[in-house]
Amino acid sequence: MSSLDVSAGATAAVGAARTIVAGAVNLAGSSGAWTGTLDVAGGAAAIDYNGTSSPLVTVANQVRLAHDAGWAGGGITSSVADAASVGVGYAESAFALGSSGGTFGGESVDGTSVLLRAVPYGDANLDGVVSGADLRALRRHLGAAGAAAVWQNGDFDYDGRVSARDYAILRRNLGRSLPVGFFSAASIQAVPEPALNLSIPALLLLLLRRRRVGSVNGMP
Repeated sequence: MSSLDVSAGATAAVGAARTIVAGAVNLAGSSGAWTGTLDVAGGAAAIDYNGTSSPLVTVANQVRLAHDAGWAGGGITSSVADAASVGVGYAESAFALGSSGGTFGGESVDGTSVLLRAVPYGDANLDGVVSGADLRALRRHLGAAGAAAVWQNGDFDYDGRVSARDYAILRRNLGRSLPVGFFSAASIQAVPEPALNLSIPALLLLLLRRRRVGSVNGMP
């Protein structure tokens, strides 16, 4: 599919256990005011942007808008998402699968694609399981804001920051996997990681240290 265009007030829905691959997803509307809707439901989508700029930041805005509206209205949503257990995750394929890409939801994608699917809150790499790998991704980007505050970096509450709140979400869901009926986690190659543990106070201390170092170096 070269592109998926969704007009104002319309919804394009992905069937359960299906994956769509498109060169672009064009929703009617504009940043923060999307009027077209993509519902990934229990399926998945891949935006293969090869040769153009990554739409990751735009996708983040579209998912955030749907989340803030209770997974209703315009933007990118999932009809199986809820407030506590399952959200809409998104990530660069190079992050989730490796620089060359791989298999996502039964479809072959290259390393220049943005991947979308319903996943447990805290599943940064979209493999269907909240694990130590996801915690490491969050820790590497702790304190990130703006364009760097995306799902794959740990913004699990869609507030535009990677913070202790996101860590709390991940910790609450650690070990959780997708329910029966979703794509198998085996569709993404994942290497078992050792368990990691970090208390909320320790995480807050780490965040404060990073901010203090940034201030010393002249950073905001």
